[in-house]
Amino acid sequence: MAEHHSNIQLDFVPGGCTGLWQPCNVGIQRLLKHEIRRAVRADVIVEALNLLELEEATHSKSESGISDASAIILEKGMKTL
Repeated sequence: MAEHHSNIQLDFVPGGCTGLWQPCNVGIQRLLKHEIRRAVRADVIVEALNLLELEEATHSKSESGISDASAIILEKGMKTL
């Protein structure tokens, strides 16, 4: 790094010290990260439920009355992520 980018200074942050070295990451940005995680989880749940409903509508239920959830494959491509 020093050879190609002499204006960048690297510092090692020991484990457990993020709050001391990056207080905004622990305080202010924590709320943003929490909201992003919540939104992503909600999106995955909606996608899975939609796929289950589609599976249920297109295929008959098994003897137990439950659709085959193993046929559900969530999108994991780089564009989606």
